[in-house]
Amino acid sequence: MKFRQYDIALIFLCGLLPVGSHGQVPIRQHKGAVAVRFKTPESFVRTDAKEHSFTLFLRNLPLFPEGTPVRNYANEPVETDKKSGTAAILDIETGTRNWQCTVQSLMRIWAEYLFERQQFSAIQFHIRNGKTIPYQQWAQGMNITVDNRAYWTKTPYNPQQYRTFRRYLDFIFQYSDFQTVRHDIDSVVVGDLSPGDLLLHDGFAMMVLDMAVNRDTGEKIVLLVSGGAPAQSIRVLQNTIQGEPPSAWFKIGEQGAINTGVVEFSATDFYRFK
Repeated sequence: MKFRQYDIALIFLCGLLPVGSHGQVPIRQHKGAVAVRFKTPESFVRTDAKEHSFTLFLRNLPLFPEGTPVRNYANEPVETDKKSGTAAILDIETGTRNWQCTVQSLMRIWAEYLFERQQFSAIQFHIRNGKTIPYQQWAQGMNITVDNRAYWTKTPYNPQQYRTFRRYLDFIFQYSDFQTVRHDIDSVVVGDLSPGDLLLHDGFAMMVLDMAVNRDTGEKIVLLVSGGAPAQSIRVLQNTIQGEPPSAWFKIGEQGAINTGVVEFSATDFYRFK
């Protein structure tokens, strides 16, 4: 049976647009940041970071106090896989719906950087109807049809307001997954790997949070972050298989492999947001 658009349209105005994060505020960077909490091992130094770069943004991301448990979107404690321990929790809210899951957590971090830099025209993601949803057009009242439902945003939303930004992300997260995000990324060779790059393999998704290099040998190590399903805290992974005592830093093997204990990423699993 063929439906006409107005037969299936659901018009969401202002507070009626489905969101899970009303009233949230932007990420506040403070002294409990990644670069402060995680010192580099002896003989290692952090890779260079330009002013206003994504790398510097990641190093300044705030962390919850040590010992903070992983919690899901309903604020309930979540038991994580012991093979990939938790070294820290990023101080980024999860929302109140089961939308910001594994790959969406990494999209969130990238989008937060662009929003902070006020690069609104660069914020755009694909959804599963195959279309790109630019943030600025969405805020202006873009008509979007997904799963035989038509959505309109209220015209106009102010794209500079953080609440508008979170509404947009909540909408995107509902209709994105591992397949849709592949339209928003490019492959990266292991020699060019840098903070902010993604590791995707067989349903696993992580982001390089930071990178350091050995001054003497050139060996590289990385910090990794990951979300989870159901939607839950974004956590810095603990390396439970390399070194004693355990560290949050993971070695990059000679062939580019990164073994997290749960999944081993190869040199063909590295990507970067466009």
